[in-house]
Amino acid sequence: MNQNIIAFILLVQFSPPVIAQTSPTGRPDDWLNEAIVGAVFALLGYVGRALHEHLKIRREAKKNVADELQKLSVLLEESDALFKDQNFKARRLLTLLERRLADRVPSNLGFDEAFFRMYEQLNDDEKELHSLIRSITVTSLVRVNSDMSEWLRRNAAIRQGTASDPKYQRLVEELSNLQFHLNLWHAKYAVHMNDPKRCLVYLADEKQQGTRFPPELEPALAAVLGSR
Repeated sequence: MNQNIIAFILLVQFSPPVIAQTSPTGRPDDWLNEAIVGAVFALLGYVGRALHEHLKIRREAKKNVADELQKLSVLLEESDALFKDQNFKARRLLTLLERRLADRVPSNLGFDEAFFRMYEQLNDDEKELHSLIRSITVTSLVRVNSDMSEWLRRNAAIRQGTASDPKYQRLVEELSNLQFHLNLWHAKYAVHMNDPKRCLVYLADEKQQGTRFPPELEPALAAVLGSR
């Protein structure tokens, strides 16, 4: 609200009452008092409308933030489901390889590097499973991760928030962690997935090529959504 308007209201509220001036003929200048009272009421009406509009804008902004946070929650749920399904398939493929090829399968390089090195020795069933794992990366995961990156760009104000609420501060920190993780994920994807022998983009596996997906993001987001 305009500070000049607030100052004027305070001046009117705490100033002594207007005393009717008397003309030389002894008649009060009622028209002057009426004009002042009318001006004050008009100003109060303007201030009331301005305050109402200000509160309306704040309510809409708060609702928009809540809506955007809910959209992020949906993306995180989808990402988690995709990761779990893909990880299950990767463990299954590694088990099949170890049963068939035993010690020839690398045991300390992570899923993707092991599959990459053993690709030429995969049988038909194993290649089919490999292709399913790769398909999740190049279709669903890249889409969801791109959507999350777009969400972060679109909601820079949320990510850079300075609210004093500890729950909100924690969320802001986790969003920064998500931004960093996604930047590294997209960078590795751009180089890594050009090779059809590659099927996974993992950053915090045995090769330690980046930071993991922030595990505290979803609890932090749920805490903020629960307090709204």
